[in-house]
Amino acid sequence: MAKKTRSRREFIKLTGSACGGLMLTQLGCSDQRRPATKPPASGPPAEMIIRAVGNLTRPNTEIRIGCSWGLVGHPYWDTVTRGVKKAGQRWGYDIRIGGPTVNDPRVQIAEVETWIAQELDAIVYQAVDAEASVPTIRRAINRGIPVITIDSDAHTSNRTVFNNQANDDDQTMAMVEHLAGEMNGEGEWAFIVGEFTQAQKMYQVDLAQKVAAEKYPGMKFTSVEECRDDESKASDIARQLIVANPDLRGIISNSGAGLPGTAQGVRQAGKSGQVKVTGISVPSLMKTFIDDGTVRKFFLWDPAELGYRAVAIVHELLHGRDITPQTQLAKSGDVSEPADIRPNLQTPSLLDIVLGPPLGFDSGNIGQFNF
Repeated sequence: MAKKTRSRREFIKLTGSACGGLMLTQLGCSDQRRPATKPPASGPPAEMIIRAVGNLTRPNTEIRIGCSWGLVGHPYWDTVTRGVKKAGQRWGYDIRIGGPTVNDPRVQIAEVETWIAQELDAIVYQAVDAEASVPTIRRAINRGIPVITIDSDAHTSNRTVFNNQANDDDQTMAMVEHLAGEMNGEGEWAFIVGEFTQAQKMYQVDLAQKVAAEKYPGMKFTSVEECRDDESKASDIARQLIVANPDLRGIISNSGAGLPGTAQGVRQAGKSGQVKVTGISVPSLMKTFIDDGTVRKFFLWDPAELGYRAVAIVHELLHGRDITPQTQLAKSGDVSEPADIRPNLQTPSLLDIVLGPPLGFDSGNIGQFNF
């Protein structure tokens, strides 16, 4: 395996939409929506406000919200879906969950194109292939359909807002600082990402390299590899990295399936405790590795709260209410918090709503969580 550091630009697939020529019919409902507008080309917005998209007067039971995940059936997305459905029940929305059961962004994009043609009222979308998603997102926005990206953003599009799980800088710093502490700031380390096309995940890769180089000059970065959010592939990659780099001392993976796969590969190579592992995943997939010491600590957030809040965002925007830093957004049936609105780190003219800081999981608290 070649030791090659790859930049985000090298791997973004400019494939375009799989259904770019799909003809769309005009909206037939009587609800009035604002005409689509594009964000300014550069610079932060003048106000931290996400503008309402319309003021629908139909019963909520007739309002259709499509939620598209990149990998349906993964425990992480099952938990997000649980939050989405609870919010849907609270307000009575017609919630539709979609996405491929195997990793294929083209299938995901094609389904979203169908939703646009069917004139769904809002789309919550994990942009697995950020650049290929841009034409589809543009078509939705131009038809007055708000697009709320979730988990993986499409920062070069004119999406409505990114329902951000945790600030990318905060996520990256948590992972790098923990790995550096375990490695005592010395030795070779690598990164396993889910998809090279996940723009903000690759942002984390680039930032992690920069932070480690500046703060821990004794840490030598070897390579970034793509597991395509496949647990078994990540396991294979981890073993290959260990063989190719005898001095390897650490691996980060910010893929929910990639981290348990990485831990499994390190365990199978007989390197538990020697090659340090951290990143982002769900407790149900990581507990065995915490228990045996292969992983000491990893990070996430509450996926159910992220899903619930996505519907809360849609609820405000479709009913004529702008979202401001004073807006109370529900993240569960019992908890609402002011919207933490921030300029997007990659495209400051776009806005994110941040759920909160990343939560660390270790042997002391992992048993408290059931997702």
